[in-house]
Amino acid sequence: MFLFAATGVESYREMSIKNMNFLKIAFQQIKTNEWQHVYKNGIAKYNAFLDDYAFLIQALISIQHITSDTDYFLQAKQLTETVIEQFEEAETGYFFYTPANAQNIVIRKKEMYDGAIPSGNSVMATNLHYLGVVFNKQEWIQQSIQMIGSLQQAVIRYPVSFGVWAGFLYNLKMGYKELAIVGKGYESARDQVISLFIPNMVLQAKETGSDTFPLLSGKTSLVETPNFYLCNNYSCATPVSNIADFMHILGQNDN
Repeated sequence: MFLFAATGVESYREMSIKNMNFLKIAFQQIKTNEWQHVYKNGIAKYNAFLDDYAFLIQALISIQHITSDTDYFLQAKQLTETVIEQFEEAETGYFFYTPANAQNIVIRKKEMYDGAIPSGNSVMATNLHYLGVVFNKQEWIQQSIQMIGSLQQAVIRYPVSFGVWAGFLYNLKMGYKELAIVGKGYESARDQVISLFIPNMVLQAKETGSDTFPLLSGKTSLVETPNFYLCNNYSCATPVSNIADFMHILGQNDN
């Protein structure tokens, strides 16, 4: 996803989609809607762990960014609900590493530190907040804030050990930018926007609006060019119709 966003090389986008399709075919158990952890010689086995789900959800969000296919968001939402059902520690809002139905587990551990591989909890916190904005699920947003809030002092004192947490805390401090692109030609407009470095952006783009997604609800384009909507808590500024004007209002919003 990031290679395509930075370079615009179409083969990178196609490879992202192809890889995601393979994961679904190889690792997903259709009957139970559960995912497996390993795959070899055509066989997948062992229940997926928290990290598997967290990174899969993150990948679905990223692919939606470069395709605008809302099915990826719907799949990410479904997987997030599975994570909450199977992994959540209700008392804290954090997630165990193993699912509730895992067998032969003496102690269900929770991992918080971000090492060479980020922790499943930090990735899930960012996923919860992002999808909470996409679907207006305030309980997910509040859960993500609760998760980072309980670790805030540790993150500030030891940021090297909490890299993803620190990035999430920064984005919360700076505020997320909600952007909708609606109208004909939205694909090229979207590709222009994702080529920019806007790390705290929630983005959706479609030719027409959709009541399924709050950022797209009630939005139309009456001209042959797409409209750019910059929003905050689903309250949007007057749309503009070109990338230069969008960059201008984005810069004003940052000041």
